[in-house]
Amino acid sequence: MIIVTHNPNLAVVCDAEQIVCASLDKAANYRMEYLSGSIENPTINKAIVDILEGTRPAFNNRDSKYEVPRSHHIRAMIVSVPIVQRENEHLRQIPVGNFPFTPSAYPGRRPRFSFLFTPTGIYRLQLRTLDRTLATQGLPRVGERYAILAYGSTACPGQLLEKKISNVPVIYGRLQGAEAVYAGRISSRGYVPATLARKKGSRPSWITLLTREQLKGMDKTEGRRDGIYALAELSDMQFTVGRLKFDPLYTYVNIRRGVMTIKNKPVSLRSMGQKRARSIISETSAEAAAERFLDFTTIPYPDAPARCSRILRR
Repeated sequence: MIIVTHNPNLAVVCDAEQIVCASLDKAANYRMEYLSGSIENPTINKAIVDILEGTRPAFNNRDSKYEVPRSHHIRAMIVSVPIVQRENEHLRQIPVGNFPFTPSAYPGRRPRFSFLFTPTGIYRLQLRTLDRTLATQGLPRVGERYAILAYGSTACPGQLLEKKISNVPVIYGRLQGAEAVYAGRISSRGYVPATLARKKGSRPSWITLLTREQLKGMDKTEGRRDGIYALAELSDMQFTVGRLKFDPLYTYVNIRRGVMTIKNKPVSLRSMGQKRARSIISETSAEAAAERFLDFTTIPYPDAPARCSRILRR
């Protein structure tokens, strides 16, 4: 769907995947120029504020006139994540309960924006200020973390709460070269989990930025020691936010019973819901060799990746 608008609610609140900014240069024989990208792109972000919000001063002026009282949730945010409130006054705590996880609705509700997960709530993040935000809160910077592709339920705050891994930056962007597909098994909790398979093009996805200690916690919940999921470095794939990418890129690949296939093709998470996937799993094939559908290098358990991830320009 394509919508032409000057209403910020449609572009921002509805979390549009792509914003196209058009400009007309009358001095150059009425030449049209176009700029496109995600909301997280700093250039697009500024254009949204200048055009849809009427510039930053106008936005701040409207905000000050509303005189909306601060709720108890906001006061709690000042205690638990003070830098988010102080440096980004427009940000507010969002309850984890807004994004629940239940096995029947796997992979759960996942925010279509970048956020910092804490047990008391999640907070929107901007990639361009991420290092400063983390450092001011006393958390390790991006260069001390591993970018782990979160194509399944790990991007759901309710699932992260169950995993008991806190202070996790979760970045929303686009995955190029692969997509989430169903694994060829039913988990101990009764749902068909996800794994990854190569796929041309790009699609929305997430990464978690984990420290070494957080990675150990994730290993336990993913069954890495038991050979359920393997930690792997991905090749020929990119996770991007605007013109930025994360390198190296890691993920957990389902090893036990591999990939659910129909007519030798992986079954995409987008093609059917959890109820349908459970009902047909006995009718599908499970390819044990995950390497058939994905290019990756397994990292032996219990080793951590040799390199932390960096943010690079494409």
